[in-house]
Amino acid sequence: MQRTVFTVTGMTCQGCVQSVERAVSSLDGVIVARASLEPGVLKIRFDEGRTSAKHLADAVRSAGFGVSEGEQT
Repeated sequence: MQRTVFTVTGMTCQGCVQSVERAVSSLDGVIVARASLEPGVLKIRFDEGRTSAKHLADAVRSAGFGVSEGEQT
């Protein structure tokens, strides 16, 4: 199990938060995805054997938001 935290830009409302969570949660291997409007972060727990931080970040970008790959634990 891998954990990562991304900084997400462009989220301005709870609808944006839900869009980000939905985009990432739809990927195979994502266990939990929780976005927070303030301070603009996305915390994800995922199976690194089924997806990667790059794929997660790409899903956020595809949903129309900016993302900085963060720390992994």
